[in-house]
Amino acid sequence: MKSKEQEIKGLRTLAELHIDRIKGYKKVLEDVKPEDTELKKLFTGMISLSQDFKEQLENYLEYMGGEEVNDQSSLLSKIHQTWIDIKAALSSQDNESLLASCEFGENVIIGAYEKVLEDHQEMEISLKMVLMNQLEALKGSAILIKGIKEKEEAL
Repeated sequence: MKSKEQEIKGLRTLAELHIDRIKGYKKVLEDVKPEDTELKKLFTGMISLSQDFKEQLENYLEYMGGEEVNDQSSLLSKIHQTWIDIKAALSSQDNESLLASCEFGENVIIGAYEKVLEDHQEMEISLKMVLMNQLEALKGSAILIKGIKEKEEAL
């Protein structure tokens, strides 16, 4: 059985990834063409979703006695941001490139959720349900992004 401290660490990682996701989508929003209102709506919705999920995770962290999550970038965020910056330098920053970066980020956060759920199978049922619901929503976001990306590639 994993310890409470390890469970708290897993939740902190997820909350930090949501901070990174929020920052990433804000950055991507800057690069979306003004006429791409659908993408702007999509990315704004992703930001809102992560803000809600982060808040839920922080409530559980507080309940479990964990420390407050700060808005400093994680190592994963720095790696992802570097990836976005490299792709931006090498490409014309078209929607396809932006969506590929978003897809990468979605896969990272989904993987983190799956690992926390796998590593902490004996967690409190209410927390497990919250994480499973968040994971399903994130998977839905990833499918949506992948679909839009494939549509862009076909153009």
